[in-house]
Formats: sequence, C-alpha cells, structure tokens
Amino acid sequence: FLGDADTDFQEASIVGITLTAGTAGNEIRYQLIGPLYDSSFSFIDGEPVFLDLNGNLTQTDPASLGYRYRVLIGFATGANGININIREPIEIL
Repeated sequence: FLGDADTDFQEASIVGITLTAGTAGNEIRYQLIGPLYDSSFSFIDGEPVFLDLNGNLTQTDPASLGYRYRVLIGFATGANGININIREPIEIL
C-alpha cells in the first residue's frame, strides 16, 4: 500500500521510499535510510520532508493541512536530495 498521512496508523507507518514504480505482484526497490537524489524533487535545502497523501512527499507541515498524522521522512539536502531517516507517525490532535 501507499503511505498516507491522513488515513490510519498502519498507512502512516512506512518503512522506506520506493526507488522504482511497481504494480501488484511485482517486485519494487526501496530505500530505508540515507541520502537519496531524484531530479523530480523540488525541496528547500535543510527543511524537513514529511509524508503527504497517496505516498507523496511534502515540506508543508501536515498539521497545517489538517492531516491526522505527522510522519517525518528526513531533511532536504538540496533541491533534489533528501537524507532519509523515517520516524514513527505522530497523531496530530
């Protein structure tokens, strides 16, 4: 399943970032921790990166979007990079 910050604890609990697209029944590659570069990223260097909806990443604080969980994925290391260090979901009250 895709991680999602606005559904339930299970879907907000992710273990890694996928490196390849995948379909049901097929193998995917993912990264658990450390630096990741992708030219499609557009981050502000040094700012936190959070889980958004439908498996996407965002730098907008989930609390300001009214989501149920805040999941810190890591910190941007430039416009196209992130240092992955995924934390447990924190329920936003």
